[in-house]
Amino acid sequence: MKRPPLKTSLRLFCLALAMGATTLLATPAFAQAPTTLMQQGRLLTDDGAPMIGLIDMQFTIYSAESGGEVLWQDQVEVQLDDSGFYSVALGDQGSPLDAAIFADGEAYIAVAIDGGEELSPRFKLHSVPFALNSAVAARAAVADQVLAGSITRESLSEDVFDQTAAAVSCAPGQVAVASSTGWECGDLSGGLTMTQVRDALGQTLGDLSCSPSQTILFDGSAWTCTAPVSYQAGAHLALNGNTFSVDTSNLDAASLGGTDASGYLTASQVDSTYLSQADAASDYLALSGGTMAGDLTVREFEIVKETDNSVSTGFRERNTTRMVIRNKRRRETVAIPSDRLDAMCNDGCTYTIAMRYWRNENVELLSRGPFMFSYDQATGRWRDSRDANAISGNSSTNHVINLSGCCYLTDGEYVAGANQGDSTREMHVLNNNDSSCPLSDASSLECIVTFYD
Repeated sequence: MKRPPLKTSLRLFCLALAMGATTLLATPAFAQAPTTLMQQGRLLTDDGAPMIGLIDMQFTIYSAESGGEVLWQDQVEVQLDDSGFYSVALGDQGSPLDAAIFADGEAYIAVAIDGGEELSPRFKLHSVPFALNSAVAARAAVADQVLAGSITRESLSEDVFDQTAAAVSCAPGQVAVASSTGWECGDLSGGLTMTQVRDALGQTLGDLSCSPSQTILFDGSAWTCTAPVSYQAGAHLALNGNTFSVDTSNLDAASLGGTDASGYLTASQVDSTYLSQADAASDYLALSGGTMAGDLTVREFEIVKETDNSVSTGFRERNTTRMVIRNKRRRETVAIPSDRLDAMCNDGCTYTIAMRYWRNENVELLSRGPFMFSYDQATGRWRDSRDANAISGNSSTNHVINLSGCCYLTDGEYVAGANQGDSTREMHVLNNNDSSCPLSDASSLECIVTFYD
């Protein structure tokens, strides 16, 4: 029973395609090759199941792999076995095949199923032994009709003979060499001439005539003469011939993106100032028998809060390890970084508290201390040698020390004279506005707390 036409949404494909071919040449004097084309294949659905039963298949032979001219077409009823295989002789039903279809030597076959679209890709037709033998036999028949000795040098055109090695008459030991103008003889014992090499290989470097100091450059298609490559030394580089070196005469770290040289000590300064052979009473580091003695000059971290409420931080060179907190902002606190305070005072440190210009600019400094102090960042606990102790961050403000009611080391935080409580683990320096202090908020009172490790 014939199956109904397939819907176009059901895609079919051919797993194998084996072709026969007709002969391309035929003469009355020889047996004619059969004008049929055997075509075999297998049809499966998209899910891999074989198609079975009777189907209509349309076979079309084109002159090209895509597009091209339709050379032959026929619709054939094909029987599929239980595995989806079929075999059909094209030209045996309906439209006959003509050997002229294959005259151009290129032919491609396409298949369509039950009126659907052609399967892709098209398949190229190849000759099988019968067709090849037929073509050879046809050519043999033509050759058999040529009389022996009828083809001579004189009967051939002059161009045909001139393009062969037989056109030259070489002496014993010479060889035929192809050149741009034809074949010529080359002396094998003496090698090939430069002309013969150039003719055989094309352009060589010997063909160039460069001026003095020019160099040879290949531009992608040929060799050319060009000016030599020139170099120019960049910043801080010196060029001597073809050698680069670093020009250190004007070299400094700032020009290379680092710190200006003025921020470092020269070797002579280190030798004469910090590593001199001075005695132990020297202000700097002294060397004695390989043992260092004296104070080491270091750069300490400093925090300063200005009257405009700005806070600046940085390093300052000192002859000991210290941390200095300055507060010029009246009625407010500046925080001491808890990590730095912990690093210096976790195992104990000393501190002093001072105020600068506390009555007028003629009274420069009033201070108290040093006192012992300890601080633990993890718990917020602090303790002072004057038997004062508390926890920073326990919501209860406690003052470590105050200086004349003007400067305080405290765990509380103040803004515009108002206590904000003790909500963080940080300690603070307060610039107060007590009646004993300068009365004007704009006065130049500065509170200073210095920690020594």
